[in-house]
Amino acid sequence: SKVVPFPSAQTFKYCIESLAYVKDTSTLWSESRRLLDEYELMCDKGDIDVSTKPYNATLESLVKCMRNDPKLLSRVSEVVARMNEMAERFPEIEPDVFSASMVLQACSFVTGDEKEKSVAFATAEGTFKELEQNELNGSEEQKLTDKCYFHMMRCIVGLCLDQEEKQEKIKKLFAGACSKGLCSADVL
Repeated sequence: SKVVPFPSAQTFKYCIESLAYVKDTSTLWSESRRLLDEYELMCDKGDIDVSTKPYNATLESLVKCMRNDPKLLSRVSEVVARMNEMAERFPEIEPDVFSASMVLQACSFVTGDEKEKSVAFATAEGTFKELEQNELNGSEEQKLTDKCYFHMMRCIVGLCLDQEEKQEKIKKLFAGACSKGLCSADVL
């Protein structure tokens, strides 16, 4: 008889990532939520390592597959809210810089009306300000990355309606990225 290895956070991550290849986004959403339910049950029982990996895989898969779907930002927000809820019991599951980067990327894909853009821009600004604050507080895990700057710049370009404000915000972000040595090809 063969021994089957017990699942880990990495196993859940791989399963959720594989859902990104399913063409049906409703299946992606329902199955990733089902897998997160199972993962959370195992965490609560102490049967598995506690990690952001399954959640971040869900965020990344949603962003990859739903970039033109108006439900993307609400689904991403739901996953982040779920992470925050779990983080009350398991601090290791608190959203990290990768999670925030996925939120920023989801915001940058919003193409709806003025109200939807305004909500997405407020979400992006709040997320980015939180990252800046965490970095100021000395959090090594929450340091801004070039991807954070890149996605925030895309948010400004696509969501900020005032042209002067857009120019000022881009200049400020670019200067911030440069001062931290985060001028990747994306940022440029």
